Amino acid sequence: MMRDGWTDDIPSDHGDCRKLVTLEKDGMIWVGIRAWNGTSWLNNGVIEKAKVLAWREIPAPAYSDGLMGGMSAPTL
Repeated sequence: MMRDGWTDDIPSDHGDCRKLVTLEKDGMIWVGIRAWNGTSWLNNGVIEKAKVLAWREIPAPAYSDGLMGGMSAPTL
């Protein structure tokens, strides 16, 4: 387990498949949202080419209109 809720473990198949991830490619490191499909990370339905260094659950939004819901599987 890493700090502040970040982990490099494989995500479980329960809950929202979208995660906040730390990515690395070509010497750049950034944070994004990706979906875990049970075997790999997806970026808009395409297998992510950057390395996922760590992930954590997406925090709740600061404001909710009641339409935000969990997603159990990525949509393609």
